[in-house]
Amino acid sequence: MFSRRGHGDVKKSTQKVLDPKKDVLTRLKHLRSLLDIIDKSELKPFFESNCSQIYFIFYENFIILESNLKQKGNKSQREELDSILFIFEFPCSVQNR
Repeated sequence: MFSRRGHGDVKKSTQKVLDPKKDVLTRLKHLRSLLDIIDKSELKPFFESNCSQIYFIFYENFIILESNLKQKGNKSQREELDSILFIFEFPCSVQNR
């Protein structure tokens, strides 16, 4: 019933994560989808080879969310923050398996 996405989806999501022209929220959403698509054994090399771009995605999202939450926090912003936190917690959950 549920199947993993094909190789084309991985390639498209990877390109969108690494595309500096995309806004950082879109890049974060595609990074999260990559966590679901890519095999666990392929995640470490991906993160190691793209660590500076992934750091930038997190940094910019935190800066945006922090300023928005200081002004006025709402449900969608908390969900975005939860999305970022999920990605940060993901390596720990993989290691615990």
